[in-house]
Amino acid sequence: GGAGDGAPALHELLLSLAESPSGGAVPPARLHEIERSIAPTFAALPKNDAGRLTQRGARHLVHHYFAKEHGWLIAGLEPHGMRDDASQLHEIAILQAQVPELVEDLVSLGYADSGFTLRDVTAMAALVERLLMNDAGTALSRAYEFNGHAPDAALDEASLLEVVSSFLLLFHRNNDDIEAEEHLLFKELTRQDGEVYFSSLEDFGSDAVRSYVHARRGSTNPFRPERFGFEAALEIVDGLLHRFGKWQHEDRRLMKEDLVLLDPHGTGLVPLARFHSHWSPRGFVFRESLEYMRQIGAVDESAPGGPQVRIANYLLGPSNCMPSSSAHLSLCAISECEALMSELETRLRAPAAPAEAILSVASGVSSSSVDAPRDLPEALAARLMRIADRSAGSEVPLHGRLFAEWLHAAFPLECPYPHIAEDAVALTAGHFDHERHVLPE
Repeated sequence: GGAGDGAPALHELLLSLAESPSGGAVPPARLHEIERSIAPTFAALPKNDAGRLTQRGARHLVHHYFAKEHGWLIAGLEPHGMRDDASQLHEIAILQAQVPELVEDLVSLGYADSGFTLRDVTAMAALVERLLMNDAGTALSRAYEFNGHAPDAALDEASLLEVVSSFLLLFHRNNDDIEAEEHLLFKELTRQDGEVYFSSLEDFGSDAVRSYVHARRGSTNPFRPERFGFEAALEIVDGLLHRFGKWQHEDRRLMKEDLVLLDPHGTGLVPLARFHSHWSPRGFVFRESLEYMRQIGAVDESAPGGPQVRIANYLLGPSNCMPSSSAHLSLCAISECEALMSELETRLRAPAAPAEAILSVASGVSSSSVDAPRDLPEALAARLMRIADRSAGSEVPLHGRLFAEWLHAAFPLECPYPHIAEDAVALTAGHFDHERHVLPE
């Protein structure tokens, strides 16, 4: 992006801020991965006369990347349409906390006014990733300390496994005030109890450590026990956080299967009374209150039969995300709807398209609950035609509320009904700890 005379290009400024004393510059391969992921959506988003995104478009794209690839919900980057005041990139909380000078420059040097190129948005996503990894590094340092190791200690594989296990518990449970003795006791008790979720979480960490060790075997001395420094541990936890959403997706898939059994008509709706009284063979207990459901847009009260839970909104809601030790990050499952939207954007490659073109593409898109190709119901086709008739150029804007509502109707089990939250705090995982569903024992 451009700015005033003499100011560096925005992507250069962002990448310079992303450099760290320990990690150095963001590797070109990482930037390529991010750019490849977001390029189709960038092509489909509305642009200014210079072919650049507005702040709202850039913000949507950064959110889309993290939700689709990692299942990360980042403070200030809540889902598109969920906040009526969310259009400014400088509202991303971690930027305000860790690089306040960038927040000032975005406004004062005119970067925000000139728009954002693909390289700018790629660099912004890379910067946010790096800043979140700074928070992860803090949790990793505590894991070292709690297990009796200095940060510069060279660990054997068994000690590394213990440190990574502690990191996952510390980062995952958002318990900054816990002491070492209490943490180690909790870790030991969860192992003795055989608690399914944390056992699975530990296995997730152990697999990552063993994969890392195995990958290095060819380059190390087989006759000498291998030792691992802090950078190795940081590389492992970096991989864990990037894969967390995919790991958690299996849990959400099972939960979705449970709820689909309560929705025999495939509407994506479950009567609230039935939701609360459901006995899950997998051990899920659905106890969230009606008030919580209203705040996150997960309840439909338009039908005369009483409130109904919107399955897609509930699954993507904060009670099904996990707060982390980073104040800026909640760990969620991968958003199926973001992947569906990305597929539509890849094929249409425009910010708006004729209803007929969208219907043709959408009928060929499959999901975990929809097989393609399929004939979309006439009512859905007519609804899309009406949206086009009301829009400039008789084309359907892909990133507006009306199309989001249509996408929910076409994929009711994957795509949430668009809801505007009055308070951004209501969208964070930690805000609803008392509402969190009960995990299988």
